[in-house]
Amino acid sequence: MPINCVVAAYEEDLSWIDECPPDWAVHVYLKGEPKRRPAREVRESRLFNLGREAHAFAFHNANSPQADYTVFLQGNPFDHDPHAIENAAAVIQRQDWVGWLGFRYDTRQNSPPFTPNDLSLWGVYESLFRSARRPDWLWFPAGAQLVVRREAISHRSRRFWQRLERMTFIDDWRMAHAIERLWPTIYDQHTPENTP
Repeated sequence: MPINCVVAAYEEDLSWIDECPPDWAVHVYLKGEPKRRPAREVRESRLFNLGREAHAFAFHNANSPQADYTVFLQGNPFDHDPHAIENAAAVIQRQDWVGWLGFRYDTRQNSPPFTPNDLSLWGVYESLFRSARRPDWLWFPAGAQLVVRREAISHRSRRFWQRLERMTFIDDWRMAHAIERLWPTIYDQHTPENTP
């Protein structure tokens, strides 16, 4: 079963990637110069330092062939999940549609400057999805770290992923935090997209 591991990196020590299972094809999107690189073979792509991990993940989904599963991690995934690699492997073994890695949060618990209003979350939601009624709150994984089945990515159109890539290519930290809260909805097959 082909498995991609997508790492959105800035200046972290990336030697931890050597601990990933050997059958994971690792693709690192660099937005800075890492302190250390892994010894194993990885594919590296340089991106402008805009949009944080939201842009790197959207860029990957818009421009790369999809594997059976894709593991999305930050440059230091252990801040959000001390057992990120093991937990990702467990999600794949269970064959979940989407698996969240690490701490879970609820937008009702967010305090300034991270409330939905601070992040313009509902405006971003409405620009991405057609929905008669948006939810009052959302659960989301810290750091946008997820394991996603191919179908959870491919049920969205390429136009959707390209639009999300453009939306997140912005020098405004709030957008990445808004998208962090929306990844579970983005991968939910029952939420229709709003593709103009």
